[in-house]
Amino acid sequence: MQLILTLCIVAAGSLFGLVMMMREYKELVRKHAAEIERIHAEHEEVLRTKVAAGAQSNPEPTRRRLLSPGIRL
Repeated sequence: MQLILTLCIVAAGSLFGLVMMMREYKELVRKHAAEIERIHAEHEEVLRTKVAAGAQSNPEPTRRRLLSPGIRL
């Protein structure tokens, strides 16, 4: 009986540890996702700025540069 009780306590402790690790992992994933979104937004803004600057000086070449090299108009 005491062995079963000991095994239950060990299993409960292991399960608790697993749940705590899962919580930490979820928080880490959430932080990384937020960082990726922030970086993505910054890159989009830089691209928009570059495209706008290029479009003002010479609109047609900018359009061609945005396309893949294999695509022809």
